[in-house]
Amino acid sequence: MCRSSIFNFESLEGFSPRIPSGLLLAVALVFSVELGVRFAPDTWLIPSYSRLGFRGFMEHDVLPKFNDPKIAIVGTSRAADALNPVSVDEALDLPAFSTVNLSIFGSRTSDWLDLYQRNRAKLSQCKLFIVVVDEWSFSSGVGNDEQFCVDAPFVDRINFVESPERLREPARKIEPAKLEFLELKRNRLLADWAFNMRLKLGFVPLAVAKSLHLGKKREPEFDEYHMIRSTTAETGKEAENPLNYHERIRNFYKFFDAHYIYLRHIRDLAALIKQDGGHLMLLHLPNRRSYQNEVDKLFPNEYAEHIRTTNYLALETKSSFYSFKYPEEIGLTDSDYVDYCHMAMSGTEKCTKAMVNLIQKDKLLK
Repeated sequence: MCRSSIFNFESLEGFSPRIPSGLLLAVALVFSVELGVRFAPDTWLIPSYSRLGFRGFMEHDVLPKFNDPKIAIVGTSRAADALNPVSVDEALDLPAFSTVNLSIFGSRTSDWLDLYQRNRAKLSQCKLFIVVVDEWSFSSGVGNDEQFCVDAPFVDRINFVESPERLREPARKIEPAKLEFLELKRNRLLADWAFNMRLKLGFVPLAVAKSLHLGKKREPEFDEYHMIRSTTAETGKEAENPLNYHERIRNFYKFFDAHYIYLRHIRDLAALIKQDGGHLMLLHLPNRRSYQNEVDKLFPNEYAEHIRTTNYLALETKSSFYSFKYPEEIGLTDSDYVDYCHMAMSGTEKCTKAMVNLIQKDKLLK
């Protein structure tokens, strides 16, 4: 019988491939660390003041203080600094602890949807749910989005680059740099699905130190206004010269889009709120005037697209949408800001008053 050399396995007799013991040890170490950070309780591993830990702090330390909330507010640090729950309760003649500000620093749409889903039993009591959007809230080109990297469904990760619009119109082109950015973000999302180490490993030394009672415990501060304000201005020195804003603005708008996954989060949130008998209000607060002037020069079309997209989203979900482009529209001046968007307490009271006026004018608590 003639054997083809391709299928002649006699030459493999006695072949015993050896994997270097160092490689085996490295693989075992990686998987051990991954299992450790993946299954360690978040309450032990992740500090409450971090972006990944802030949602847990809101759920476990803040929300339980509110037994019967009627108004809930979510957003980023902009919303955390801009809206005073105590003043809202007083102005609307609501009992104390009726308005809860659950804004999470650096958060995205996935955080707001998850927060509602995870705490629906209590948040479904709210008659009004307010989402304070930033101009980058729906853009895939901004932010690390750590919570989404941890929690996103696999289908969203694998399809992050392919939007429904591109599937309907295969000829639709994306700029090469933008496409490369989206592919990189998709790959990172896939890697984070398999390995949480990138996001969580850095917290291990702090968690160990906390367990050994080393160092001073640090937590966000829930103040007398029922707010957790951002502790420091992000860009206070930028205000000294408007040109200093340009790097930040370009970082926000360089790969600007309205990504279908982030928009879907708001649609899903609106549907849940409607099922529970509440009403969704989308609110866009103004940037500092000197900052917005630079946005108008550099990226006017992108800013306008954000407003159009949010308005269309509100119409589609039968939500309310209010947008203020310049601070003077609600009585603010640049002195009411501590940086490009975060409010001093004087600005907080003006923003709160403007929001209350909208609620009263359009009877959103009916």
